[in-house]
Amino acid sequence: MRSWFLAGLFAIAVLAVAARAADPDASLAEKDSAFFLAACQNSVNNLSAVEALAVEQKWTLVTREPEFTPVKIHAMWHVERDGRTHTAITGTGPKGITSCHIGFGRPNASRDEFIASVGKFLRLKTDRDEKGSVLEAFRIENLSPADTTLIVETIDGHTIGAMIFGPTPETPPPD
Repeated sequence: MRSWFLAGLFAIAVLAVAARAADPDASLAEKDSAFFLAACQNSVNNLSAVEALAVEQKWTLVTREPEFTPVKIHAMWHVERDGRTHTAITGTGPKGITSCHIGFGRPNASRDEFIASVGKFLRLKTDRDEKGSVLEAFRIENLSPADTTLIVETIDGHTIGAMIFGPTPETPPPD
């Protein structure tokens, strides 16, 4: 019964995000957060969800060539939305940690507005309070599986990208 209820709540949230993305009066931050959540919210341990969305929305595939770094890139797409070109990237890092990254085209939304907009759908706990820095980390408390993280990239107070990754494996206690 609980899983049915949670699935229903999730479906309502997805519909709300889609409606906000299509609203011509939505702010840049609302449109960017709606796109980010639609693309990445279901990506934890399920990168095929991003691939399915890419096919459905006809994103332009840039590459499927794996990078020879600690992160293996699964796919990279260019996405045309609201007169801007965004980049969507999926990958897997060490220990199988999955990631979904969206790089936002210019102009960029305000960092504070973007965080507030994403925070309407994801319960966030600040991992590092470094407002104004290039990278900020937030623990996502209401996304399954647990121990997923939101990274927001900002320059001069404007959001240039965001990523969901995880789950993060626990670090074994020192001997």
